[in-house]
Amino acid sequence: MKITESKLRQIILEEIQMAELEEFLITEAAKLGIVLTEEQKKSIMQRLKKKAGQYGAGLALGSALAVGGAGLHGLQSDYQQGVRDQISQNVASAEEYNSSYEGTLDRVRTQLNNTAAWLWSMSPDSKKIEILPTTETGAGILPPEFSVMKQVYDDFMAGAGPSVTPDMTSAPSGDHTENRINFLDDFEDKDFEGYGGGRGIRGAIYLDFTDLPSDYALPLTDQSPSEYYVQLWDQYIGY
Repeated sequence: MKITESKLRQIILEEIQMAELEEFLITEAAKLGIVLTEEQKKSIMQRLKKKAGQYGAGLALGSALAVGGAGLHGLQSDYQQGVRDQISQNVASAEEYNSSYEGTLDRVRTQLNNTAAWLWSMSPDSKKIEILPTTETGAGILPPEFSVMKQVYDDFMAGAGPSVTPDMTSAPSGDHTENRINFLDDFEDKDFEGYGGGRGIRGAIYLDFTDLPSDYALPLTDQSPSEYYVQLWDQYIGY
């Protein structure tokens, strides 16, 4: 397609005027002490370029010069408002996801597989923290708090609601520190189950929730299994 000489001149003139407009934008911002990010500058130039397409670059430049700093502040404010609107939209989308079945499942599963949440030790020295204490065969042993979280996960997946409600809790008894040190001895007659979930705890073993006495003082939280269950269900799912 051939471009006439007059059309070519018009294109060149508009490019020059837009370059002048950008130079004016930078200069005016510096005078006012306004620091424009590249994204702000790009957004403002796009808006002015759109105006130039509607009314001509000359008019766009003239109007910008006419309003001066006030106009620049306005354009910057418009950009910032656009960012705030986008953030609000993202927050709304996140809230919608978090309240959905998929969002809830993601939260519960993430916590269940959160290795850092289950670090503990059965050593008398409470400051000695291992990734997980191990059996003679090298299998990691998950704390009974994990057993409670696993029950919360299983109940949620089953879709029948919580197996423990706030009115079903009982207080713990006994010394939670002694329970931590004597955990294997206390449950030596129980069958532990293998867990095949999160990478950090895959292959570890845990005690079934139903094998924990109702008044057992959990070694890490000093809560009973029912108290900790209610706390977890309320935190990650909600009654």
